[in-house]
Amino acid sequence: MGFPTSVADEVLVRCGRHCCICGEFVGSKIELHHIIQVADGGDNSVDNCIPLCFNCHAEVKSYNPRHPKGRMYTPAELKGHRDKCYKKYGFSDNMTKMDVDETDETIFTSKKSDIAVAWGYVEQDKLCPLLPGTLVLIAGYTESRKSTYVQHVANWNIKQGHRAYL
Repeated sequence: MGFPTSVADEVLVRCGRHCCICGEFVGSKIELHHIIQVADGGDNSVDNCIPLCFNCHAEVKSYNPRHPKGRMYTPAELKGHRDKCYKKYGFSDNMTKMDVDETDETIFTSKKSDIAVAWGYVEQDKLCPLLPGTLVLIAGYTESRKSTYVQHVANWNIKQGHRAYL
């Protein structure tokens, strides 16, 4: 029996469609596994669900206790992997949908007054301000010192007391 759409939507958003065991982004190649099977008394709740890629799901389901090879995934271990994955993508059990919506709003809306970092070159700062949440692609030929340039920008911002993410 499958999980209700509301449960599926919640867990897929929480994990960002990454497998909770191997950590790979798998997009639509993801399955929802019952940590405790319904036949064994498990339910279709968020707490009993772990998103897995096809390979990890097959591995979790394939263990044969009558002929043990290796170690079986325990429910506690599966929950631990799941919770670690959710935490990595910014979700915890006590977050509500409202918290997520507010977070998205603060990340994706920006104003000129929000300028937190700069390039370190006056003209470039005027032409292309770095706003919070801005994604910048720096491209060039091999050996054109792109990495050195990015390090300069990061170092300049650190000296100014700003956060710098590379």
